[in-house]
Amino acid sequence: MTDDKGARRSRQYGPTPRQLAYFKEVAHHLSFRNAASVLSLSQPALTSAIQELESLVGARLFDRGTRSVQLTPSGKAIRPQMEWMLSNYLLGV
Repeated sequence: MTDDKGARRSRQYGPTPRQLAYFKEVAHHLSFRNAASVLSLSQPALTSAIQELESLVGARLFDRGTRSVQLTPSGKAIRPQMEWMLSNYLLGV
């Protein structure tokens, strides 16, 4: 796959273990700031990774307010599968 500048980009077929871990932390803390702190990331880096994940799955996973974060119905529905995938990945490593 190429972008407008002709650079080659890899096609992502599923969430990465990193994205799964990031989703799990944000869903647990319901806070990008707290999750970023636990993950030793900047908040913008975490937000960007979650946006990539949302693009990949084709659904918004979190409702972001000025002071709160909540799982959307899609986020609630996909959470068990995301956590299962992360758990199985970690078991296999």
